[in-house]
Amino acid sequence: MKEGIAAAGVQVEGTFNAKRFFETLALIISRKENLSVTVKVYEEEKEEPQKAAG
Repeated sequence: MKEGIAAAGVQVEGTFNAKRFFETLALIISRKENLSVTVKVYEEEKEEPQKAAG
């Protein structure tokens, strides 16, 4: 079996681009409902480990 994530007949291999996914979803909904849907994706800030003084 190939590596990846499978759910209901969908398989993702490699890195999943969540931003692109939600932009595409917004585009589909915009066209279907004749609305303007936008998406804002915020990257989670990673805290760098603090170095001990000394």
